[in-house]
Amino acid sequence: MRKINITIEIEDTDAMEYALEKELREMLGESIVSYTKLLNDSQLHKEDHHYRMICTKLKAAKRTKYEYFNKKRGDIK
Repeated sequence: MRKINITIEIEDTDAMEYALEKELREMLGESIVSYTKLLNDSQLHKEDHHYRMICTKLKAAKRTKYEYFNKKRGDIK
């Protein structure tokens, strides 16, 4: 199985979100493993130094995870 994660930015209305989710579920059905509404954290990111530090550490941790995975994947034959 292959998993693909996409991020889509749409108009900020419940109706638009509902229509998009409905269309995706009709098209992809059971293959949708996860559906998450992301937070709009741009204001917090801009104003809060501590929050920016957390985001930076999270990004570095994700990068380390994928680098490790890619290294180990090359070891598996």
